[in-house]
This record gives sequence, C-alpha cells and structure tokens, in this order.
Amino acid sequence: MYPGHWAQVTPDKPAVVMAGTDDVVTYAELDERSIRLARLWHDAGLRPGDGVALFMENQPRFLEVVWAAMRSGLRISPVNRYLTAPEAAYIVNDCDARAIVTSTAMAAVAAELADQIPDCKLRLSVDGLVDGYDSYEDALVGVPADPPSSPAGTHASIPPSSNGFSGEAAGRLPPPGCHPARSSSSFACPDRNNAPGTGEIEKIRRIGDRPPREGRHYNAQTKGYL
Repeated sequence: MYPGHWAQVTPDKPAVVMAGTDDVVTYAELDERSIRLARLWHDAGLRPGDGVALFMENQPRFLEVVWAAMRSGLRISPVNRYLTAPEAAYIVNDCDARAIVTSTAMAAVAAELADQIPDCKLRLSVDGLVDGYDSYEDALVGVPADPPSSPAGTHASIPPSSNGFSGEAAGRLPPPGCHPARSSSSFACPDRNNAPGTGEIEKIRRIGDRPPREGRHYNAQTKGYL
C-alpha cells in the first residue's frame, strides 16, 4: 500500500485511526507529512541506504516517519519503547542511524539517550521539546510538500531488532540482494546455485566489524525454521 496513490484517489479517507483517542490521519495528511520529513532529511544530506531510527510509542505520527523513510530509500530501525537508554543507544549506534525521531512520551529515556548517540546528529521530538532534540513540528515549518528535485529512492528496508541469543539488542543490515525473513535474526537471500524460485538463509552481516550472531535457518523441505 503506497499512501501517495491513495492520497490522490481518496485523500480524505482515514489512513490512521488511533484506538482510545479516535485521532484520525487522512491519506492526504500522511502523504504530505511524510514528504515534508523526507525533504527535510534529504536537505540534511541523508541519501538512500543511510539509517534512521524511530524511538516512539504507538501514536499518529509513527507511520509518517516510517513512510518518509520508505519513500526516501532509507533504512529505518524502530526501537522498542520499553528499552533503557543504553539498550536503545546500542541499536541506534549499531544501525548507523544518522537521524532519530522520538516523542515527549519518551522524554525521560530519550534525553538520556541523546548523550549516547554522538553520530546521530539530526534528532527530532514530536509533540514538544525533549532535551537534546529539536522540535519536529518547528523543523518542518516551511519545508515544501513536494518531493526533492533528486528523488531519494523508491523503497527502504526495516532492519529487524531483537535480543538475539546474547541478550543484547541489535540493529541489523541485510546483505546485498537479501530481504528480511520471518526469523528476526536471518535474511532470505537468492541462491544462485539452485533453480529459480529457491533460496537459502544466509547468516546476517552485522553493521561495522562486529561478528555476526547465529540465526535460525530455513529448511526448504519442511518449509520451517530451525
């Protein structure tokens, strides 16, 4: 589902309806807001393949951040809102995030987190200010709602984050030509030695020079994970 299409076909139709509050975001609003954030990131120098992190509770702005990354070709790593600052920092640093978006609901942990992610320079918070972050809303004021003149990309990956077998959370990057498999610690990659349509699970390649963790492996015969 690409929101840009539905923003043209049914612009006023709800794209997001929040349980409990009944807050509504239409397809037109989702499309416009995600374009503005994508434009902001592009103007800040982010390019396809760069990483961004999202440290936020379930709320209406969550999906516009995800779609901004998706339409920009950026890797977005959602960070579990229940993690401590050191745990969240490990993921943000591990996925090489150059930007992060959080919210005032996460203020206590997010403020502590800011000091632990020195390479993540573009830090924004929605719904108000958080120490160490700029206002998301203020940053988007005046940003055009038209895509950048040099389109950033057409798709993105969402690296899964999990505790793995070591008990340490991690941001993960798929090897070239691979896509996340159903296992949170493996990626499905084309197997050039087999017939078309078959594949295998390769060990993940961790970002940087950290050694890969062992993941679950796909059994083609049983069509299950070991």
